[in-house]
Amino acid sequence: MSECRLRILPAPAMALVMAHAGATEAASRAAEPAFGVALPTRARLARGGVADFVWNGPGRWLALVEPARAEAAGGIEALLEPVFGGVASVTDISGSRVLVEVSGSGAAEVLAGAVPVDLHPQIFGAGDTAICRANLVPLQLWRHGAGEDFVLALPRSHAGGFVRWLEAQLFSRSWKTSAQMSTRDRKSTRLNSSHLV
Repeated sequence: MSECRLRILPAPAMALVMAHAGATEAASRAAEPAFGVALPTRARLARGGVADFVWNGPGRWLALVEPARAEAAGGIEALLEPVFGGVASVTDISGSRVLVEVSGSGAAEVLAGAVPVDLHPQIFGAGDTAICRANLVPLQLWRHGAGEDFVLALPRSHAGGFVRWLEAQLFSRSWKTSAQMSTRDRKSTRLNSSHLV
């Protein structure tokens, strides 16, 4: 029997990096020596030693940093701006997004009924990302690793209702899936989501 688990992830420090006009390649070159990773030029996730970067559109990236590392630098903007100064703007959006992990052998099947994205691993592989809507909520999702783990980044103001909606899909008899969530995980998700609204 397939399993599907929902979990609200610990919030990272998050910033939107936007390349200045004509400076997309310069921004990517600036990132590589500083973070050990080139900024992706298509819908991909790039994992670095200091920060992860998720493509968010042409010349746009979400930067994800461990909170302790960002705090030690004086904030995520203070960490990133010296690297991107002159080629990209950096805006702290840490408080505006929530990350929800959908994992387990039934995760892709459940999400396939919620998002207009082909999640077959040959089409949407490890590190791939997509921007779309689910239940009218704008979100960005990416496949985390080579397994059936996905991360959804969505506006904090929609997170509580979205998690409850997605949870309801797991138990809906109308879905062609046997995805389940343990009672412990179900209680945890409800408890966590109640703090988001």
